[in-house]
Amino acid sequence: MISSLLFDLSRVIIFPKNIAYSADLHFLYQELFKRNSMFDFDSYFYFNDELLKYIAAQKTLYSMFIFTSGDMYLHPLVQKKLSPFFERIISTRDFGLEKDDPTVYQLALGKIKKTVAETVYIDDEQTHIFAAKLAGLTTIQFASNARLYEDLDRLNTF
Repeated sequence: MISSLLFDLSRVIIFPKNIAYSADLHFLYQELFKRNSMFDFDSYFYFNDELLKYIAAQKTLYSMFIFTSGDMYLHPLVQKKLSPFFERIISTRDFGLEKDDPTVYQLALGKIKKTVAETVYIDDEQTHIFAAKLAGLTTIQFASNARLYEDLDRLNTF
């Protein structure tokens, strides 16, 4: 039975304001931070507020977590915004591995004390989805909020 949802941060929860920006969001964050550690986060990024509202409504059904590969989650605004929605944020940096390594998903599950049988992993990157599947997780590749809601509803009907 699915009891926990593990979300990627970039392009699932946080998006670039510049819709033409297609590179890694963690890279953009690092570059902005290097130039000015007090940069205006909201000028470059926005939160998927619709999804956050959905997450808030689903908290009685699921434990919610974020699994990210960068350090954008350390920004004070990100911490403040996301802490009411998620029990914990885990980074691949905690393990010295990347998301294309199936082992990192097992380690992340160990940190949140969950199993593959009870966890769904949600990410926009196909390579991360593939690695998570190899680790035994049920996965959903994020394309839109509406599609995610449909996919989660389908999982709950079995």
